[in-house]
Amino acid sequence: MAENESVNRLLQVGKEGGLWSRGLDFPVRARQLYGDVDLRDKRVLEVGCGRGEFCLWAGVHGARRVVGLEPMSDGFYDAANYLEQFRKLVANLDLSAVDMEQKSLQDHEAQNGSYDLVLSVASINHVDEPACIRLHDDAEARATFIRIFTDLARIMAPGGKVVIIDAMRRNLFGDLGMRSPFNPDVEWFKHQQPELWADVLGAVGFTSPRISYLGNRFFRYAGIPYIPRSLSYCSDSLFRLEMTLGQRR
Repeated sequence: MAENESVNRLLQVGKEGGLWSRGLDFPVRARQLYGDVDLRDKRVLEVGCGRGEFCLWAGVHGARRVVGLEPMSDGFYDAANYLEQFRKLVANLDLSAVDMEQKSLQDHEAQNGSYDLVLSVASINHVDEPACIRLHDDAEARATFIRIFTDLARIMAPGGKVVIIDAMRRNLFGDLGMRSPFNPDVEWFKHQQPELWADVLGAVGFTSPRISYLGNRFFRYAGIPYIPRSLSYCSDSLFRLEMTLGQRR
């Protein structure tokens, strides 16, 4: 199936399944997040996959296996129905290699070298929120994420990629003590700068950090997926960090 045909099918099934009313921005956002990563024949793990739309995107683009992790803890919207709804969408799209587990990253069991790509969209701070808050100035918090990322590296294949999308700790409105009109619900102190994440991932064998800054939906509608850091700081402060796992020692 050609890409346009498979994407149109995903948009139609997603609309019927209640993922979106129109979904026009979704393909642009998915390409923005995955970047130039070739998904064909890849084994993909998404940490904190929410409703699973980016898992579905990987599936329709030829991923060999896709696992989405979503613990659906207290406060998760419509938690009782999400797994059932997701699996209906998977069946409608005939994506037998795509699944979702109601587990955290720490609870997910996988053999060494199980994944070629790990994606985290607005979820890395939730992996261990108390440690994330202190990560920039607390050795114990750093040790916690070293352990988490060491196990992440274990379940990834050498040469595999990790892609983290999240809010930066620094934002113009947050630094001024104001609520952001672009991202009013973000608690900036619960996040960290991309360079810090790159440093911690680098300590366990990930290399070649590539950091870019994501335009929000207004920029995407204008055909601008990535923006300068200075402009990001004044708007959503969203970054994309991509790193590659080196050879095992």
